[in-house]
Amino acid sequence: MFYPWHESYRLRITRQFEQGRLAHAMLLSGPEHLGKFDFAFDLARLFLCKTDAVSSACGHCASCLLIAAATHPDLRIVRPEDSKQIKIEQVRELIGWVGQTAQRGGLKIAIVNPAEQMNHQSANALLKCLEEPSPNTLIILCSSRSASLLPTIRSRCQQYSFSTPERQIALSWLAQNTRNKDQLDLLLDIAGGVPLVVSRKYEEAYLGSRNKIVKTLYKLLVEDSDPLECASVLQKLDGIEELDEVLEVMQTLISDCLKLELVGDEKSCKNKDVALEITNIVKSCETSFLFKAFDRIGRDIRALRSTSNPNKSLLLEGLLIDLGTKQDLSFTEYSL
Repeated sequence: MFYPWHESYRLRITRQFEQGRLAHAMLLSGPEHLGKFDFAFDLARLFLCKTDAVSSACGHCASCLLIAAATHPDLRIVRPEDSKQIKIEQVRELIGWVGQTAQRGGLKIAIVNPAEQMNHQSANALLKCLEEPSPNTLIILCSSRSASLLPTIRSRCQQYSFSTPERQIALSWLAQNTRNKDQLDLLLDIAGGVPLVVSRKYEEAYLGSRNKIVKTLYKLLVEDSDPLECASVLQKLDGIEELDEVLEVMQTLISDCLKLELVGDEKSCKNKDVALEITNIVKSCETSFLFKAFDRIGRDIRALRSTSNPNKSLLLEGLLIDLGTKQDLSFTEYSL
């Protein structure tokens, strides 16, 4: 089923499909966790469904059953395998598949997710495929960092930019689709208004781990605690699996500090429940330092999500040492 905040996109694209005006390639862009891949997959299910389904696939026809079993010959999903990269061998295999005739008649659909994980070689190979589109083939690229894609790839796709859903739509969906219905307003604030972040990542253990991150950052910036001891705490958290998620929480806290310092309004902060800690961090830190801290954490997040494979322990310790001493926050490679 399509998410309710995808409805306008579904109507627009299905209308094009019914009128025979469907683009040969689409780029679904926008922030993470808005369900872009889910939307692409739901579109594929709908377009390949053999019934007269209009709003969603039937789920019972032969095509729907093949998709459910991941064996539909006219649906191909390309994603990173054994690494953070989509490699050229995968794209070459895709190109060969695109050149074939649909085995079940009708449309062939390929989904590339996340498209920004293509390396330079695979991106150039895909470009050749987009420049010479095959009939009855739809290629859907999903990307949270579409600006990093080759401009020539973007220009050959019909683009759809996804944005954060309206708050009431998000809360209504969460009330029906999450087991833990406590503090949905707070959790949605922390998630930046993105409901899938709440439903997929914010389990019961999450708030407890987030509070540990808040206390650790507070001790580091206000109480001058040992950075290495703080790093040890942040490496042993429940409910948050990856280091980039830990740094993401830290970055939102620094962002709230800057909002409070520059706007002077707690209502603009995501982490309203820890407003006192945020206020005290603002009092202890120069605004220029907070800007540098925000940028530095952002760069470390991008390093963790890139294909460079940095040493996570060294990256975290180096970051906290620099934050704790409030010294030069220049970016360092930790790929040892």
